[in-house]
Amino acid sequence: MVLARGTSAPGQAGGALLRGELPLSTSLPSIGLANADRVARLADLGNAEVEHVAWSEDDRLLGVQSSSGLRLLQLEAGPPAKLSQVRVLSGAASPTNFSFRKGEDAVVTCNGEKKMSIWDIHSGWEKYELKKTDSPVVAVASLPAGGVVASSLDGTLLYWPAGELAKEPRSEKDHDGPSRALAVDAQGKYAATVGGTTALHVWKLPELSQIHEINLQRDKMFPLVRSVTLTPDGSMLWVGTYFEMRRWTLPAGKPEPDLALQSLGTGSGMFHPSGKLCIAQGEQGPYLASPADGKVLRKLFDARQQVAAAFQPESGRFLAVAADGKLQVHDVRSGARLCSEDLGRSCQLYAVAPGGDWLVCGADFQSLELFDLRKGGKGTRITGESGIELTDLVIDSKGKLLAGNTGGSGAIPIGKRSSLPAAQRRRVSLWQLEGKRWKRWGALDKDPQAPSTLAFSPDGAWLALGTHFTEPPQVRFLAVKSGALRSGVRLPLGRTGETQVGSLAFHPASKLLAAVVNSSSKVSVIDVDRSAVAYDLTIPGENFWTKSLEFDRSGKLLGVTTTNEIFVYSTASRGIVSRCKLDEGTLQDLAISPDGALLAAMSGRYLGAISTVSLILIERASGKELVKTPGHHGSQGKVSFSSDGKLLITASADGALRAWGIPAAVESKTDGAPSSPKTSGRDGAR
Repeated sequence: MVLARGTSAPGQAGGALLRGELPLSTSLPSIGLANADRVARLADLGNAEVEHVAWSEDDRLLGVQSSSGLRLLQLEAGPPAKLSQVRVLSGAASPTNFSFRKGEDAVVTCNGEKKMSIWDIHSGWEKYELKKTDSPVVAVASLPAGGVVASSLDGTLLYWPAGELAKEPRSEKDHDGPSRALAVDAQGKYAATVGGTTALHVWKLPELSQIHEINLQRDKMFPLVRSVTLTPDGSMLWVGTYFEMRRWTLPAGKPEPDLALQSLGTGSGMFHPSGKLCIAQGEQGPYLASPADGKVLRKLFDARQQVAAAFQPESGRFLAVAADGKLQVHDVRSGARLCSEDLGRSCQLYAVAPGGDWLVCGADFQSLELFDLRKGGKGTRITGESGIELTDLVIDSKGKLLAGNTGGSGAIPIGKRSSLPAAQRRRVSLWQLEGKRWKRWGALDKDPQAPSTLAFSPDGAWLALGTHFTEPPQVRFLAVKSGALRSGVRLPLGRTGETQVGSLAFHPASKLLAAVVNSSSKVSVIDVDRSAVAYDLTIPGENFWTKSLEFDRSGKLLGVTTTNEIFVYSTASRGIVSRCKLDEGTLQDLAISPDGALLAAMSGRYLGAISTVSLILIERASGKELVKTPGHHGSQGKVSFSSDGKLLITASADGALRAWGIPAAVESKTDGAPSSPKTSGRDGAR
C-alpha cells in the first residue's frame, strides 16, 4: 500500500524554504523592533545531522529524526528499490524523540514541551495530544499493546495503558533529573532509563515496578552513556558508552562480559529480530557484529560522522543507515546497497566575518562555500587542502583570509617552534583566498600556549588569540601582514580557577578588544596598540559562566552574555545601560542589530539525550523578550546579523546552518502575521 502524500504547506511563512542558497537581499526588509515578531526561517545552508532512525513495526515506513523535523519515508522494494518521502512532521518545534504506534499508521512525538503529539501519517494532521504531564517530556516509546511510556524533565516515568491515552498517566519517580535515554523491548515487557551519568533503572511493564537499580560508575570513571538498548526478546539490556558495551541479563539483572563495540542509537532497532546480528559504530564507519562476542562480521562503508541505523523489526531483511548526509538501505543477507537518499551535508565549519558582510561554511575544509550576505543568492565553492581537521574557524572582514586551529605537519612557521612533543601542541593556521582556492599562508607551528579562541580585527590587521591551558590566561596579537607575534596580555583567572579565554570581540575601529575568561567576573577591554588592559567591566551578581561578547556597529555598546542574563554596557560611561534575564534555558551567544535596538540571543535547554536551542529576539532598551522560536538541537548555538540587518545566521552542534529574516510576502501584509494550520505535516518535493 502506498500512503497518500501530504498537501499542507511548509511551516515557513512567505513561501518555500530555500536550500543551499540565501534569499536575495533586495527582496528583504531589515529586521527591526516593528517586525521582529515576523522573523521566519528563510533558508538552510547546512542540513541537520540525523539523530535517530527507526522503522515502523510492519517494515513499511522509515522515520528519520533531526532538528529539521521527523521525515517519514516509504521503501518501495522494487526492483529498483527506492525511498519515497511521505511527509515531514515538525509541529511548533521539531521532535526530540519519536516512536511509531503499533498497529496503526501513526507516530507519537515529543519536543521538550509538556505534552506529546500523536500524528496521523496519512493526513499529516495531529490526531490528539497527551497533555497530562507536569514537566516537559524528553523521551517517548510506544508499546506493542498500544500503550505509551515517557520520561519527563523532572525525572518522572509516565505510563499510559492502551485505551487510556486521554486519561492521567500512571507515574513513578525515576531519577533526580532528566533521563539521558529511554528504551523498551519489542515485547513491551521492560523499560530502561539512565539518569545523570551513573544511574541505570529497569522497570517491569505494565506493572510499572522498578526491578533493578544499577550504578554504572566504574574505577572512578564516569561512563559517558551514549545509548540504552534492549534486545528484541527482552532477555538482555545493553548500555553503550564511548569505550565499551556493558550488558545484563533480564529479569535477573546478572552482568555479562563487556564487549568492545559502540552502539548506534537507542531501541531494539540496533538488533536484527533474530538476535544474531547487531549494528555497531567503528572508527572508520558502521559494521555488523555478533551480539554474542562482539566479533566484526561485515564492514558496511566508510563514514566520517556519527551514524544512526536500524534493522527492520519484523522481517529483518533491510538495514537503514544514515551517515555523512546520506540515508542508505542495505540488504542484510547480501550486504548490497539497495538505494540511497541524499539528505544534504551538514555544516561542521562556519564563520561570519566581522561586520557581517561574508559567511563561509561547509561540511569540511575541502568543501567550503563563501556567501556574500549583502547580496544573497548562491555561494561560491572554494576548495581547500585535504586532511585538514579544524576545531575553530574565523574569516576576516573582506572574506579573503581564514584562520583556524589545526593539526598535522608541513606548516610555514610564523612564530618560534616549541620544544613540546607534537602530540601536546596545537597549531593556528592561516589561508589566503587565491581565485577559488584557500592557499596556506602561514601558521604558528605547534603553539605551546594552545590558543582556543580566535578573532580577526575589523580592519584585518590583527588576529587575536586567546589561550586555553596557559596560567595566567592570555590574549596575544598576531600581525597579519608581518607575521609578528606580540607577547601576551594577562587576564585574571576565572572564579573557579578556569584558564580558558572563552570569548573575544573587537571594537569596530579595531583599537580595542574585549576579552573574558570562562567563569570570570570581569571583562577586560584591551588597548590593541599598547597590548595592555585599558579597563575592566565588572559582571554583577553570581553569574557563573560568561558565554559571549559583542560590540554594536557604532562601538558605543558592548553586550555580555552569562549563563542566563544579558548585560549591555555603554563604552563611554562603562556602566550597564540595559539587561535581560531569561526565565529558562542557558544563553549561548549574542548578536546586536546594526541600529543597536535589537538583541538576538541563542538559548539552550538541556533535555537529557538532546538539547534544544532557540532564537530569542529582545528589545535592547527595555530588555523585553519579543519573540522566541525553536531553531536547533544540540549545543554551542551561534548567531550573527548581516551587515545590513536583513538576515540572521544561526548555527549549532546539530550541523544545521540557517538564515532568518522577514519574508517579503509577510512584510507586505497589513493585517499581521498569517495564520497557520495546527499541523506542520508536509510533503517534500525534492
